[in-house]
Amino acid sequence: MKRNTIACMILVGCAPLFAWSNVATLELTHGKTGFFAGDRIAIPVSINAEAYDSLRLSWSLHISGFVTARHEHTIQLQQGRATHILEWDLPETRDGITIEGLLRLRLTDLHGNPLDDAKTPLYIFDPNPFAHREKWLTQLQLHVYDPKETTISMLENMDIPFDEIRNPEAFDAAEHGILIIGEGISLRESRGLMDAVFKAAQAGVSVIVLAPADGNISIPGIGQESHANRPAHLSFHSREIIQKLDKRLDSGNWREEESSATSYFQIGAHHSQPEMVVTKRHGWPWVALDWQNDAKMRFCGFAIVRDWDASPAPRYLLLAILASMQSQK
Repeated sequence: MKRNTIACMILVGCAPLFAWSNVATLELTHGKTGFFAGDRIAIPVSINAEAYDSLRLSWSLHISGFVTARHEHTIQLQQGRATHILEWDLPETRDGITIEGLLRLRLTDLHGNPLDDAKTPLYIFDPNPFAHREKWLTQLQLHVYDPKETTISMLENMDIPFDEIRNPEAFDAAEHGILIIGEGISLRESRGLMDAVFKAAQAGVSVIVLAPADGNISIPGIGQESHANRPAHLSFHSREIIQKLDKRLDSGNWREEESSATSYFQIGAHHSQPEMVVTKRHGWPWVALDWQNDAKMRFCGFAIVRDWDASPAPRYLLLAILASMQSQK
């Protein structure tokens, strides 16, 4: 990118009389790279060019080495600034297939001289990440406790097989597989729930706790005289865990002006005993616990169920979580 700056000043006083620059920049301000196949998308582009009244913006979408969409726009600037929305219909994909594309943009003056360019990956996801995975899903042996029934409704809509457990005292029936605690449950009001959850984990069942509304969580063997049933590994993670699980997924907010994380986990204390506290703002949105018996527990603060239709990221994140929880025995 060619950058020229012209300035004039009185040398005696060392004070500039005027300065201007023909530097022009473009920036993708959307932040998202993942979209549903077949959707019409809108991606805002911010343009800054103090020395210009109008410029040309061209863009193209490249998939597997081919240009599948392209366009050119003449941009009118007001006081050297403009925001332009790129809109087009994404292609469809086959069931369960994700397409990786590359969006290229170029900013030129009206004579075609290049001023700036940018590029970003775009991932085009099939709306059903669980397509052709029926056998694998059955082998996972999913069990769901969800008195609010929002998580159950989502799983049913995706034809994901599971056994519903209505009473935490019946968690013992889940001798194997993965136990899912539905999104938005108040751990403060559900007394005894976490005791039953940890008991299931100690028996060898892996557990996913989806964005609890509130509560305090005492972890067995931590801050206690007995280390029995203490997890072998405990770690806290911020948003980067999403792309560690699947590098294609957006780790930013999945819907406009609302955080994709609705629950965070802090370290607190009760009667001098350490515990984990669920909060709405501060802390980590992901906690991982692992036991020697191969059981795993994940506290996920991301609003997977709430934002299910806002972005491909929530549903593909659930797929990645389930895959990571699968027993290695």
